[in-house]
Amino acid sequence: MKKIVLIGFLFLSIASAMYGQKSKVNTAYNLVIISPPELDEAVKNIDAALQDPSTKDWVKTWYTAGFVYDKILEDQIRLSFSNTDDKVKRGESVIKAYDYYVKAYELDQLPDEKGKIKPKYDKSIATSMKIYPSELFNYGVMKFTDKDYAGAIKVWEKYLGMPEFPLMKDAGLEKDSMYIITTYYTATSAMMIDSTDISIKYFEKVKDQYAVNECYQFLAQQYLNEKKDTANYLKTIKTGFKKYPSNSYFLGSLIDYYIYMKGNVDSAFIYVNESIKINPQMADNYFIRGAIYEARNENESALADFKKTLELNPEHDRAMSSIGNYYFKRGDDLMRGADRMRDPKLEKETRDNAVKAYEEAIPYLEKAKKINPQNRANLITLRSIYYKLYKDEKNPKYVEVSKAIDALKEK
Repeated sequence: MKKIVLIGFLFLSIASAMYGQKSKVNTAYNLVIISPPELDEAVKNIDAALQDPSTKDWVKTWYTAGFVYDKILEDQIRLSFSNTDDKVKRGESVIKAYDYYVKAYELDQLPDEKGKIKPKYDKSIATSMKIYPSELFNYGVMKFTDKDYAGAIKVWEKYLGMPEFPLMKDAGLEKDSMYIITTYYTATSAMMIDSTDISIKYFEKVKDQYAVNECYQFLAQQYLNEKKDTANYLKTIKTGFKKYPSNSYFLGSLIDYYIYMKGNVDSAFIYVNESIKINPQMADNYFIRGAIYEARNENESALADFKKTLELNPEHDRAMSSIGNYYFKRGDDLMRGADRMRDPKLEKETRDNAVKAYEEAIPYLEKAKKINPQNRANLITLRSIYYKLYKDEKNPKYVEVSKAIDALKEK
């Protein structure tokens, strides 16, 4: 008999404890709906209920938690009209309200003891959540502005995941411009803190919707520099080139890939010719093709393309330097040929032609120096020409260029 009484007392104690926690849930709810609401006390009651095993699986606990923080959010929005809201509290409240409502929804979809699903809170949760996207967006912007990129990602990923939540799937969030912009800035935030996988995930999602040019460039950099994934790198720069054939980044990347990574000059040549067909007035296209011709030792074709580059862009210093280098090498070739000649008259004529070639190089190299005084290779070629022409290290021209080269060494 004592045993039965003891067991009965134990059950009574458990039931009493469970009732106590359920009472906290009900109290929290009532503290919110009274006027004026007692939100701090409501938080204390619902937080206690959330931590108790006897009520953690009760759907009303989680719904009430969402309801409490939703009302805190509502209160902060009201205060914002007088600029007295606590923006951090406002942001954290929407995150908690959303998380608690999601949990409530999941529990609300479970079948009852008869195997039937009878959700109670769908409509209420869906109504509350209508304002959450803009609140999450703004809270993420605040963190991004404060350079808390990890925090911005955490907030924005909550927002970006909302279309997957059943109550929000028909809201069309993913088509909204705010959603698209958030996807882009989540990707750039991840790039800021070297979260490569997150960055790639969101750049891939938004690459054809917003800042397309930048997305493809950032994606290419992430694939190559961070992931060492040359297959996706090549795929990205090829697509970027098709979308933006006038963008020198994609063409240059393709050229670099085929020439320096694959040693495939022919493929690089195909792309630059395609780009010239699309953009016949783009100077860089001719410069790049000229460089390929130069690598093939097709020097006359290279010279023609470098001159075409200057025709389209008279201030293209690299083309000037390349033309100067062409005449410099031509002068050297003539001098070497003269050294092997036995006919004095022909030798002199050849050396004179070599000097003319050196002199022809000077205006191009000098102008390139003026436009870009940091180009050390250009300066070295120019100094070599002055030495070959004057054979005097005290020549003013030689001294001037030497000083410019020494100044770069010091930097």
